[in-house]
Amino acid sequence: MTTVALKTQWGPFINYCYLLVDEASRQAALVDPSWDYNVISQAVEAAGVDLRYVLVTHAHLDHTNLVKQFVARYSAKLVISRIEHAASRFGGPGSHYVDDGDRLALGRSEISCLVTPGHTLGSTCYWWQSNLFTGDTLFPDGVGICESYAAAGDLFDSAQ
Repeated sequence: MTTVALKTQWGPFINYCYLLVDEASRQAALVDPSWDYNVISQAVEAAGVDLRYVLVTHAHLDHTNLVKQFVARYSAKLVISRIEHAASRFGGPGSHYVDDGDRLALGRSEISCLVTPGHTLGSTCYWWQSNLFTGDTLFPDGVGICESYAAAGDLFDSAQ
């Protein structure tokens, strides 16, 4: 199992997206592709993988602006929480809506979906192998900010 961290940037905005690769099957998932299409697509091509999923942690532009391009190019399944889709309307035909505790098969491994409201109503973290992909729910120095409609208590509960 391999995780590739990809640093992308647009002006002063820096984000990381992640390519998760099940080595045995060559199946892969991409978490929150944004800002730099060339950096991300070159990594996917270099890995020689079957991109099965594009995982969305939350529907803010800095985490989603390239999602639809990668879904279309690789015929991957867009994955977003049911709650986040209802709140943001991000997603659409062919998307896969997940609930807390759902699991996605990735080759011989599984990705666990953990709905963690607070940053947005349906923020979702993805647990794969020994890695937790948190979007803006959690940072090395604390939690992300709450949107005006999301309760701070929800974020507190999600971070526990």
